[in-house]
Amino acid sequence: MFTAGGSLVKQFTPKLQLGIELTGAMTKQFELGKGHLQTLLGGNYQFKQNISFDFGIVGGKYAASPRAGVQLGISVDW
Repeated sequence: MFTAGGSLVKQFTPKLQLGIELTGAMTKQFELGKGHLQTLLGGNYQFKQNISFDFGIVGGKYAASPRAGVQLGISVDW
């Protein structure tokens, strides 16, 4: 199995970061539905010094990948 991924993040303001991530995986027997290719576009907005709102839109191709989705969350740095 071969897996790979990469991401880029840009800080637009001291409170807002946006980025993109691409991940994938495949095997020798790709036709068995074991392939995976997924993209995530998202970012976070820091509304307090230790708390941020996180968001993303995910999309993929092949059987092992999500077709489309939304991710939302809150991160707390203790």
